[in-house]
Amino acid sequence: MLFWVIDSIFERFMKGFLFTGRVAFLLNILFVVCLVLRLVPQLSDGALTAVILNGGWILSVPVNIIWILWLLFLVSKHKKLPDTPALFLWGIPGFLLFQLLYFFF
Repeated sequence: MLFWVIDSIFERFMKGFLFTGRVAFLLNILFVVCLVLRLVPQLSDGALTAVILNGGWILSVPVNIIWILWLLFLVSKHKKLPDTPALFLWGIPGFLLFQLLYFFF
């Protein structure tokens, strides 16, 4: 019963899967910007720096993990994946691996 509920939720929210992939991609770009910000002087605008740091350091890893788990669930259920560019299918797991290596080593 529980598996059926989870399956119906994931089927209904295929647009959410695509949206989450786009958000994860944008947060990965913010992660790269955070890496660059460590090398250059800080921006004068504190609000912009706060958004970049929160998106890049804090939100990018959980959103990537959620997107990858969603993708693995769809693949395990043999669902037809939407036409996503290879950048989403290989870029987000690659970024997650890089982020985890960066944070823990």
